[in-house]
Amino acid sequence: MKKFLPLPFILLVIIGVSGSVFVPSSVQANTGSGWEVWLSVFMGRTTKCAAGQSERDFALVSYTNSQRINPQGTRVKLQVVERNPDTSVSLRVVSDTGFVNAVSVTPTVCYFSDTQSVRVIVATDSTSMYHPYLGAGWWFSVRSARRIESGNYFRGYAHMQPKTMRPTLEVLAPGNTFITTARPGFIVASNDVSLLYGATQFKMTFLDFWANGARYQRYSIQHGGGVGVRTFSPANFADGFYTMTATQYLDGAYAIQNNNTSVRPPVDVPVGTLTKPVNFIVDTRVPQATINVTGTTSATNALANITLTAMDRGSGLRQVRAVLIPDSALTNVATMTVPFTVGAGLSGGPKELQTIRANVTLLPNTDYRYYVVATDVAGNVFRSLTQTMRTGEVYPDLDANNFRILNTCLPSYVGANLQAMCPSTAVEIRMNNIGGRNIPAGTSVSYRIESQLPTDPSSAPWQSVITGNYTAGLLSGAQSTPIPLTLANVQGGSRLRLAVNLAPQLNVSINERNFSNNISSPLTLTFTQAPPQLLLVADRALVRVNDTVNLRWEITSPYAVSCELQDGVNIRTINHLSGTTRENAESSPLINFRIITLSCTSPTGEVTKTSVTVSVVPLVQEV
Repeated sequence: MKKFLPLPFILLVIIGVSGSVFVPSSVQANTGSGWEVWLSVFMGRTTKCAAGQSERDFALVSYTNSQRINPQGTRVKLQVVERNPDTSVSLRVVSDTGFVNAVSVTPTVCYFSDTQSVRVIVATDSTSMYHPYLGAGWWFSVRSARRIESGNYFRGYAHMQPKTMRPTLEVLAPGNTFITTARPGFIVASNDVSLLYGATQFKMTFLDFWANGARYQRYSIQHGGGVGVRTFSPANFADGFYTMTATQYLDGAYAIQNNNTSVRPPVDVPVGTLTKPVNFIVDTRVPQATINVTGTTSATNALANITLTAMDRGSGLRQVRAVLIPDSALTNVATMTVPFTVGAGLSGGPKELQTIRANVTLLPNTDYRYYVVATDVAGNVFRSLTQTMRTGEVYPDLDANNFRILNTCLPSYVGANLQAMCPSTAVEIRMNNIGGRNIPAGTSVSYRIESQLPTDPSSAPWQSVITGNYTAGLLSGAQSTPIPLTLANVQGGSRLRLAVNLAPQLNVSINERNFSNNISSPLTLTFTQAPPQLLLVADRALVRVNDTVNLRWEITSPYAVSCELQDGVNIRTINHLSGTTRENAESSPLINFRIITLSCTSPTGEVTKTSVTVSVVPLVQEV
């Protein structure tokens, strides 16, 4: 195997017709992620090509150590490209070998070196350890060199970049984002690959910005050599969608030794587009928003009725925020934030007109300053002019609907007389301050329990049973502690209710104005009654399949109850009036284990149950 001379300088040494010659060849821009080193080897005179043609093939080697690569996952082909002899501009592809799989030396092609050059293309799949190499045309820059190539056989070397190598150019910012200024800032970082193409340093990077398929602007960075991170801000951009690509150039040189004279002409070597395209949107338009606030006062709250509108035609809305600042209490700032759904990457928020309506609880009788802030996805912020408003006065509001009867009338001797006089009834009351102002401790809040006789609820008057005063005070939104009360001599069936703070002339210190909820819903006083006594018996506890049992039951109660006998198949209704009822009946045929139930319901809804179980002997078939 021939040894390669060290880079960055490669000497052309003429050893003889039968020896090997290292010949520098110019290279077109490599737009792939593979690499190409300026190196080819003279293999002797061609024996395969026609008169006047040259012969060439390629070997695939690693960029890191120039050793032959593992060809796994690699496909190679050669193209013969027609060139303009004076400008070296590629005109068309003359021939194409087609891809060959897994080879270390590519197919051989014949070409006329004076007007044609050879391009190698290497494709890789996911199993390859190398990046794809998209090809370079091998071309001598002077006619005399092309004539020397004529009739000879050369082997080129395509240096493949391992997937573990870092790129030479990295765009650090922005990355798939929105830009809020017409002069966006960018950061690029480059690594030192000075051995590439025999180069000594980085020379320049061109950053191309594309819009609507055409190059919008080109920005160049003078590197001055070595590794580095550089920032730049290109000229003004119009709002819109852009893609940025980068091409980096090296300060290259190669050496030709002739008659003991060294010549090192400078050569700009394009590394190619080594970064993925960076997409971004320039959005300098500020969103628009309005806010309308009206202060209202109810019996319970000082409210702000807020209406917000917002629109952004650029990157779309991210959020709208209403801010209400009280002049007298700066720590009680009220805010309302409405977020909008934003997609990933370059997906923005909604762009059409958005309208939001909401209520916000505020301090009563207070001056407020308010404004709206709208932010779009790019980060442009709009803030409206500050406006002012004043809320109304909020007052306490006592709610009496927290009243319950703890037990029904005792004792049970009243029997069937559900309207007898009940000597003692326990109740419990609580009061709620659902308004927006506190009731100070020591303020007298009157209350009373009222009753209405059951004779004619539509016309019977409400009469006071017990009265009192609550003086412990009650914070806004709070509930009082339970107040237990005992009512004496209230007739069964009467309706009871709680009334609080009913006399406006007595409420100067409370200043309550809404009395519509100061009376609770009525509750009916009922009696505790002895449950009926039930007895249910079956004549047998074990039967065969499809047998029946004889059932006997008794119901004892001083008042009427409605009862049901259920054997799992049939339901029998029994109407018991008073005293004791005794009856017998036969059950339905039984085919499996059964629970038979007798249940009775009293006039006040209490249910009493008893049951009996019967087991069934299964059929056994002898075989």
